Amino acid sequence: MIESIGKFEILGALPQFLGRGPSDINAYRVRYKSGDLDIAAWLYEPSHNPLSDPVHPIDFPAPPGSAIICGHGGVGGIPDHYDLCLRRLAKAGWTIAVPAYRGEDGSGGKIEFALGEVDDTLACLQAVQSFQYVDSEKIWLLGSSHGAMVCLLTLARMDELSGFRGGIAISGIYDLVKWVSWLKEVDHHLMGDPFVKHLAGLDEDELEKRACVRHAGDIEVPVMLVHGEADMIVPREQSGLMADAFNVCGKVNYKILIESGSDHEFIWGPDREPARNAWNKIMRFLAENTR
Repeated sequence: MIESIGKFEILGALPQFLGRGPSDINAYRVRYKSGDLDIAAWLYEPSHNPLSDPVHPIDFPAPPGSAIICGHGGVGGIPDHYDLCLRRLAKAGWTIAVPAYRGEDGSGGKIEFALGEVDDTLACLQAVQSFQYVDSEKIWLLGSSHGAMVCLLTLARMDELSGFRGGIAISGIYDLVKWVSWLKEVDHHLMGDPFVKHLAGLDEDELEKRACVRHAGDIEVPVMLVHGEADMIVPREQSGLMADAFNVCGKVNYKILIESGSDHEFIWGPDREPARNAWNKIMRFLAENTR
């Protein structure tokens, strides 16, 4: 008999990255359905024994019944080094699910880059809502880089949302046309990457389909934008463009944090000082907006 947790089919245990992080967390490689596709994912069950004297903001106890769906960066599957932060969040009491997205880590389908991946995220939401211990009004999206794009584009599909409290978008590309133009202008080394080269070859209409700034007015829930001041992969101006789009639409329930001395996706090294500062503000934002 195939073991499962709610709508997630268990494929096996998820090993600790470099043996770091809490060891008493139940973490699994799983899969779930997104339409006709099987989507691989990581799943962390919440601990009922949070640290008695936490000293890092990521370790403070979660609001009861809370969950985070995490969208990963890149298109090469879930980066192993995310595991440390995710285990610590689970130790604090968060239920964590991380879709690998279509075409990645053994998931069915093909990589679409911030298109079908939105459907994979909505399907993951439904799977997380199948847990009796998760409060459907306390489910957050946290996306990093490519995942930040997916996060905001998912939140923009308000007619399909049921349970997302809001989103944390980290190091995201929110205007793909301007990002591609910047890559070409500075002759960025990423232009040698086959997938980036493919993106750069798409026509403007295709790039606009993935532009979060065009959907700012459709996002009604609280959002926090986080970016490293020294990001050399996705310049901090991208978060500025998203903030400008929110302002034009009259959105007031968002915050923006530009963390000095930090590069791309810097939060995944949680014990560095800039990451600690950012996690402190992220966790405060989650607490203020989760009841």
